[in-house]
Amino acid sequence: MIPNLLPSIFGAELAAPNDDFSAWTGAEPNEIPTGYSVFGNDATNFVSEVTNGARFLSDSTSGLVLYRNYTVEPGKIYNFKIIKTEYVSGDIRLRIRDITNAADILATSLMGWQEGNEHTYKFTAPVLCVEISITVSRMPAGNTDYVMNSWSLKEETKLLPQI
Repeated sequence: MIPNLLPSIFGAELAAPNDDFSAWTGAEPNEIPTGYSVFGNDATNFVSEVTNGARFLSDSTSGLVLYRNYTVEPGKIYNFKIIKTEYVSGDIRLRIRDITNAADILATSLMGWQEGNEHTYKFTAPVLCVEISITVSRMPAGNTDYVMNSWSLKEETKLLPQI
């Protein structure tokens, strides 16, 4: 069998707790999902609690970033997934940073995730990498307005064929 076609199993949710954005601290415009960090909150650029997740709203007058750090194992495959429940405008940029080696796994990239509800990015933790940061930021120009119901990070293991 070709390795990429082998079935996969997924490990525990590494984004837990609060992978569903159910716990918050602070008040608008300085509200933050518990366990995450936000940079750039102000009156017109903020992450806020809504019934079905986290609303990411920016009028493009300043940067807006939501991020969280995770412990990983070198050489392991990981799946990062965002489940989006509402979309009004804009797009997100995704960056996955190897903190251990001070290098990008995925440089800040516009993801084109306007359509559909579930979006996944698969990556392998580099050699010696034991900590990463996953960052979501607004598109470079124009308004951004969408609601994330959850985000997920899970280790993927390929099942070997039985002989």
